[in-house]
Amino acid sequence: MSEDTEVDQLRAALEGRLVIGRAQGMLMERLGIDADQAMGYLRRTSNNLNRKLVLVAADIVRTRELPASCPDQESPV
Repeated sequence: MSEDTEVDQLRAALEGRLVIGRAQGMLMERLGIDADQAMGYLRRTSNNLNRKLVLVAADIVRTRELPASCPDQESPV
């Protein structure tokens, strides 16, 4: 793996982590939950929608709205 490729992968990973952190913070504020519960919400939503967690988080940050409700996701916790 070239050094440029490794740097690009590390940059993408860091950017993804920042987006996930922002989404977590938004969920914590909006739903009154803690960081672990917010991450669980993101994971469940990701699994239920069959989408990567970082994409679900990016949608939350971009739209400032919660994802469409999933059948087994009645509550955020």
